[in-house]
Parts: sequence; structure tokens; C-alpha cells
Amino acid sequence: MSLSKISTIQKTSLLIVVLCVVTRLPQLLSPNLVLDGDECVVAFMAKNLYLGRRFDVFFLGQQYGFSLLESFIIVPFYAIFGISTLAVKLAMLTIWSGGVLLFYRALANINPGSRKFALLVTILFISAPAWAAWSMKARGGYLTSFFLSSLVLYLLFHPRFQARPHIHLLPGCLVVLIYQSQALWLPGLIPFVLYVFLRNKSLKTLLFLGAGILPTALLFWYLKKDLHNFYTPYWALPTRANVKNYFARLPLFVYDNMHGNYFLNTIQKPDFFAALCGYVYAVLVFGLFVTALVILVLRTKGTGLFVVSIFSIALTLSYTLLSPVVEPRYLLPLLGYTLLSWYLLLPVFPKEKVLTATILAFSAISAVATAAFYNFSFDNVREKELKAAINSIDHNGINYLFTRNDMFAWQIIFYSDEKVLCRGPEMPGRNPVYSLRINDALDSRRKTALIGDNDHPDDYKPLYSNVIIIGHYYLCLYPPKEILSQTFSFTTKAQCR
Repeated sequence: MSLSKISTIQKTSLLIVVLCVVTRLPQLLSPNLVLDGDECVVAFMAKNLYLGRRFDVFFLGQQYGFSLLESFIIVPFYAIFGISTLAVKLAMLTIWSGGVLLFYRALANINPGSRKFALLVTILFISAPAWAAWSMKARGGYLTSFFLSSLVLYLLFHPRFQARPHIHLLPGCLVVLIYQSQALWLPGLIPFVLYVFLRNKSLKTLLFLGAGILPTALLFWYLKKDLHNFYTPYWALPTRANVKNYFARLPLFVYDNMHGNYFLNTIQKPDFFAALCGYVYAVLVFGLFVTALVILVLRTKGTGLFVVSIFSIALTLSYTLLSPVVEPRYLLPLLGYTLLSWYLLLPVFPKEKVLTATILAFSAISAVATAAFYNFSFDNVREKELKAAINSIDHNGINYLFTRNDMFAWQIIFYSDEKVLCRGPEMPGRNPVYSLRINDALDSRRKTALIGDNDHPDDYKPLYSNVIIIGHYYLCLYPPKEILSQTFSFTTKAQCR
């Protein structure tokens, strides 16, 4: 097919995919590229699928975090690249790129006369450091929820979709899938769903939506009713004493999310360009609320969907009040909803050329910030060093390890190709079978060891005496159970069922 015969939408879609890949190349080529512990869990689940061993619907050890889509997408990449870090990252980039494409198409559906601005806003989204690392993270449902939320927005504003009530079964099913994957996207999505259904004023479409929700919810209830539940996130309403502080930290919560330099609740100092992006987007988020207030006071006509988008942003921000600490990843949905809201205002700007040049210039700044994630590192683990240490450990006949870090345990399991099993302090762990095998090895006096980062020798001094150093790691050989029990819990097989 010649380039002249390719439609504008196809050319735009190709450009978007190319930008998604090119902006992530620095990370893909970085020596720091490594899967964190939770990513190793998803990689392990995909490996089970690839080898035909088992079929896991949810993130191991949880009754939430629908991860089947992520596992399935990884499988063909394993077939091409082998069971590797690169295969997992490319698979996640594929899901994210698909979500970005749907985000663009949703914007174009909302305002078909502003396809140019839809593309420009999508370029802003691609280049933003808020998604620099998370666009390739296999973290059990985050990318699935992003992809499915973009799909729901695309469907809601598709003209053919609105004319066929029975198709509303699909968003009903998708809403449940989003809830089961990562519910973080739902608060911001619900205002748009309600807007479309209230605008249509059709009882039939509402019934079809419910008909999609109910059986899907029942199916998931059945799938997880007997699942092992090792981990449940802690959410709690703020007390009267700290609710003021929770509201006061909102700008920091937004800023830390938008600059992207964090891992879980550990925030790193961003470079100049990432910090600039963080400040600009934080100002934009709260500036949109001021704009909405002015619009409501002036009773400006034709701004109903913009007001709805403000409710979307407000609801997305609201669940930060349930988190005792600042966890920037909880606001991953915020960038998309913010840019969508801003996009609805763009047609009223008088100087289109100036606006276009500004967006492209800021996109370039954002791309520089995202490219700097070549140097991003969330811990001291390097794949090459870790594999060398694992090979040495395996060569010495040590196949069962304990570590104080649950994340590190899964890195050892995945990168050793399960030749070396490792468990963290809590029982029964995400995979009780492996935890019990390690405990049995300790009880039967087979070769076991406590492993950790040698930057923290206080972890083993002065309790353990039989210590060797392998590369970046310490290894306490034959650790006594009575000493391990000070940090590690031990349960019986019956308790693990």
C-alpha cells in the first residue's frame, strides 16, 4: 500500500505509535532497565501461561488486580525475545500505546472538528514524565485499567455507538473489568458515563448497561471467592485531626505524580525539566477548577461537558484523602482526565498558531524530561549483577533464600528462572507453595541463606557469623531458625491453605 492511499487517521495512528516507542527508547536501552518485584510477579504469571503450567486471573496473592490481559500480551513477546525483561517491557508498551491511540480517538470523537488539537494533546500525554516509567510497568492491572478506560471513553462518544442501545452492554462489562483491574480510573470515568446516559435519556440504554455490569460482576465474584489473599491495600478515611493536612498536601501529591520520579512512596528529586512539567501540570489542574468556577458564574452556554470533566478531576483527586501517605501512582489517571478537560477549552483560544507552537514547545521540554529516565533507578538492583550473583549462589548449591525485602524475593525467583527460590518476612507470601518449600529446606537442614544488599551490613551484624559476600550482596549461610524468627514468620501447611 502506497503512503498516498493511507487515510489521515491511519497516518496519525502510526505517528502516535512511533512517538510512544521513540520516547521510551532511552529507558529500553538503559543499563538500569530491570523489573521490580511486582513486575516479576506478572512476568512469572505470564511465564506460567507461556509454559502451560497454570492460569492466573488476578495478581498473585490478591483478590484484585486483574492481570490476565497483561499476562496474555507478554506471551507472544516471550516467544520472540525469550523470557526476559525486554519482552515484558515491550508488551506493556504495546498495551499503553493502544490506550494512547484510543485516548486520541476519544478526543477526536468528542470534537470531530478539532482533530489537530486532539493530536497535539495526545503528544503532550505521550511526552509527559508522569507516564515515563509507568508506560512500561507490568504492575498488575494499572495498564489494563488505562487501556480499558480509554476504550470506554472512545465508545461513549462514538456516533455509531450512541445510536445502538444494545451495544451499551460492552461498557457495562468494561466498567467491571476496570474495577477489578485497578479501580483508580473509575472515579474519573463515571461522570462521563453518567453524562452520556443522561443526555440520551433512554431507559433501554441504561438497562443494557446494567445487563453488562451484573453478569460480569457475578463472574468475577465467582472467580475470586476462594482465592488466596495475601495483600490488601490500606485505605482509611482521614480523621478530623488530619483532614486539613490531607487537603493541604494535594498540590504536592499532584506535583509528585506529574514529575514521575518516584517508586511507590519513595520520591526522588526530579531534574529541572521534570520539575518544570510537574509545576506546569499542577497549576493546570487547579487552574481548571478556577476556570470552571468562572464559567458557572457567567453561565456560559455549551460548556456542559467541560463542567463534567471538572467533576472527573475532582473525583480522581478525592481518593487521595483515603491514602495515609503520598503514593503518586494513585494519581496516574489524573493526567489523561486533565488533558481531556483542557482540550475541551482549546477551540475558544483566539490565536491557533501561537497555541500550537506553545504545545509543541512544551511537548519538547516534556520529551527531554522523559528521555532523562534513561538514568532512572528505583533501587540498587542491576540485572547483570543480580544474575551473576544468582549463578554463583546456584553454583554453590544454595537454592533456598530468605530476604527482608519481598520485592527482591520475586526478582531472585524470576531472574534465576526459579532455580533459586526466595521468600520475604511474611507468610504465606504470594506463592505459598514456594514459601513452604523454603521453610522445609530450612527445617531439613539443606543449604539455605539470608540474602540482602551489602550496603546494609547492619541487617546481619552481629546476629549472623557465617557470612560471605557475592558481588553486591551479602549471604548469611545456614541461618538459625530462632534468629530468623525475629524477622520472619513461619506457619504450617494447614495455615497456608
